[in-house]
Amino acid sequence: MPKSRSEKEQALKDLADLLKDFKSVIFVDYKGLKVKEAAEIKSICKKQKAQYIVAKKTLIKLALEKQGLKDIDVKNMDGNLAMIIGL
Repeated sequence: MPKSRSEKEQALKDLADLLKDFKSVIFVDYKGLKVKEAAEIKSICKKQKAQYIVAKKTLIKLALEKQGLKDIDVKNMDGNLAMIIGL
């Protein structure tokens, strides 16, 4: 089921808010990652006060731009994109 416009706007706001106080961001291609491996990464991130976020490249691009980070070109990054955000 497609997301409504208000759901998309809320997702953008939430991601932009996470990026407001970040200390580091790592972009990763999660293609081929098994569910168990993704859960393990999320668990490790949580212990390290970081967040593992999977989002569409367009959403990531808009959230980065909203925080003034216009030089990061996520559209040209290969694969399915996820971010590990260090807080």
